[in-house]
Amino acid sequence: RHSRRYFVSKTAAKVHGFPFLTSTFFFFFKFHRYEPSHYLRRARTMKFLIIQTAFIGDVILATALVEKLRRQFPEAEIDFLLRKGNEKLLTGHPNIRKLLVWEKRRKYHSLFQILSAIRKERYDLVVNCQRFASSGFLTVFSGAAKTVGFDKNPLSLFFSKKMPHRIGNGQHEVAR
Repeated sequence: RHSRRYFVSKTAAKVHGFPFLTSTFFFFFKFHRYEPSHYLRRARTMKFLIIQTAFIGDVILATALVEKLRRQFPEAEIDFLLRKGNEKLLTGHPNIRKLLVWEKRRKYHSLFQILSAIRKERYDLVVNCQRFASSGFLTVFSGAAKTVGFDKNPLSLFFSKKMPHRIGNGQHEVAR
């Protein structure tokens, strides 16, 4: 009974920012005679998107984020958006479900095609690893429940969480 994942699980409540729901629902179901599955539908798998459309070295550094998300959320579906030419780096990666490839030569046409594909996936979390307006645009208009990115992105005002971007403080790029 406790091994099942329900719509209002502790993990989902923390990620979606509803901690008060967990205690209320679990208190109710603990003392109620019916099985919780009668009241709550099963949760869908959480979906994450990592955006890193820079060059090879930046994509390799972003794989540490993929590994960390996999450890935190073992059943999550993790997708990765990268620029055309870098897709062979991550093809066949065991922790990445799908690669989205952005052809930057056809910048605006391709931008709206990628945005459409992102919105169809209905991600729970979009992590933007860049400071550029185009990746910020994709993050903001992704339709994701939570968006995370660097505070130096021109559209970071609209992110759910902004991370400080500091260079030269002795901290390795992966830790930043």
